[in-house]
Amino acid sequence: MNRPLLSAYLLAACALPALAGPDVTHSDLHDTAKYGPVSVGGSDVYGYAWGSNTCNIGNQSLSWVNGGSPALAMNAYRIFDGRIQQIGLGWCKHSCCVANGNGCSTLTCSSVGTGLRPGCRDVYSASFNGGQGRLGPRSGINAYDSTFAPVPSFSGDAVSRRVQIGVKEMGAADLPNAQFFAEGVYVCLEEAPVDALNNATYRRMTVANSGASPTFAWSVAGTSQVGRPAIYAWAEHGLGPNIPDPGVKVAVSDILGEGRLFMAGKVRSVAGGLYTYDYAIYNLNSHRSAASFSVPLPASASFTAYRFAAPSYQVGEPYDNSPWVTSRSGDSLTIRTAQTFAQNPNSNPVRWGTLYAFSFTTNAAPATALGNVNIGLFRPGTPATTPAAGLPLPCVGPIAQSPLAQISACRDLPVNIEVAQLPSAFPLTYQWQVEDLLVPGTFTNVIDAPGPCGIAGATTASLSFSCVTLSDQGLYRCIVSSTCGSTNSPTTQLNVCIGDFNCDGGIDGPDIESFFVAWSAAAAYADVDASGGIDGTDIFLFLERWASGC
Repeated sequence: MNRPLLSAYLLAACALPALAGPDVTHSDLHDTAKYGPVSVGGSDVYGYAWGSNTCNIGNQSLSWVNGGSPALAMNAYRIFDGRIQQIGLGWCKHSCCVANGNGCSTLTCSSVGTGLRPGCRDVYSASFNGGQGRLGPRSGINAYDSTFAPVPSFSGDAVSRRVQIGVKEMGAADLPNAQFFAEGVYVCLEEAPVDALNNATYRRMTVANSGASPTFAWSVAGTSQVGRPAIYAWAEHGLGPNIPDPGVKVAVSDILGEGRLFMAGKVRSVAGGLYTYDYAIYNLNSHRSAASFSVPLPASASFTAYRFAAPSYQVGEPYDNSPWVTSRSGDSLTIRTAQTFAQNPNSNPVRWGTLYAFSFTTNAAPATALGNVNIGLFRPGTPATTPAAGLPLPCVGPIAQSPLAQISACRDLPVNIEVAQLPSAFPLTYQWQVEDLLVPGTFTNVIDAPGPCGIAGATTASLSFSCVTLSDQGLYRCIVSSTCGSTNSPTTQLNVCIGDFNCDGGIDGPDIESFFVAWSAAAAYADVDASGGIDGTDIFLFLERWASGC
């Protein structure tokens, strides 16, 4: 274990405002165990388990319930050909008994308390963690609410319940220079939600997968990355051991009032003027789970080589292993579970402690700026989606809509003209324009003009007039822009209703009286033709507009 790295992590954690309660961390994956093989469908499958050092860096004891909490889920991953994929998952090792000792960096193991005491470390070997009678199904745990079902009695073969990996997922001949990673994810009682966010740790591994008689034994390599799920390995080792891939972007998405998801993405150019987009979603502890995501993709763009990769749930879990499906609508591509929660509660979303990977190839070039994705949630609730920001995406320009083709307003009353923007993955900018009355078809930029009858919002989605005058009448549009281009909104004709001179909502005799009172007093608003003077032409224009209904 890299003690300086663990020390830095624990010191950083302790520097945060202290929350009363326990805080479990998976401080080291220190050894491995291998079982089998067992032939499945004519191909060998091995079972694995990882050793665990567990620290309580909180300030209260952590319950250690025999056959219950905490529980450790174990996973296996591979990076090959620029992609990350989860290639194995096991059931969850439930606690047995605790041995409190020092070893949590600079923390001192407390002598007071029960369970795993503050500052104390508990050590389990891989062979102990691989004990099948202590392994319970993931479906028996709600990782956000920290509820646990009893561990069922064991029946099965040598790889049952353990991290199952087929030899086809590890062979050097078909997977040259592949990298492998192990991960452990804890779920435990009593932790505050914020303290559960450091419960996953990954470590690089080597696999004896070459030669005439490979053993497919896993061995620890590098150092444990404490508090970091394995999705970060894609960015941190994407170009080789300890060689980061700057093209991989990782986004954290915290679901309002619930758990945490991660989404990562990468785009690369391939032959023929095409681009391959790779994405991965990892669920740390959300019970609601991830069921879909959408990315921009022009309706005219090609879409080929769709690839879905996910670990299979073992016999004894109720979950469906069906692949995710795709659909296109307009300039959008959606990738989702084959069934919704309402159709099948045991469908195949990204459930806690798992990573699903997706890729496709298209002729749509990537945007020069990173964009945002909304991840759809599986179980019903509010919100229905959660955002993941800062990911590489295909470029699609904005689509702007104007809700009203014409607005009629009485003079001196406030008016808003708004542009409706369809959801965009990229930040948008706005510029309102008005048609030049002297050169029809030519538009000039609107500029904010503070004042009693001012204009505001010329560079926002809503253009506001605090009190319209005849000079504000005209044809308006908005230029909506993003990193992928610009578009003009449909135009809105703003008409200032002169005939309703007293602004009571009707056009009748009192309007005539009000106009002539204002005209006789040379009031500025009697200049209905906006000529700058109050004269007979204002009378003729007012009467014409009054007679025509506005």
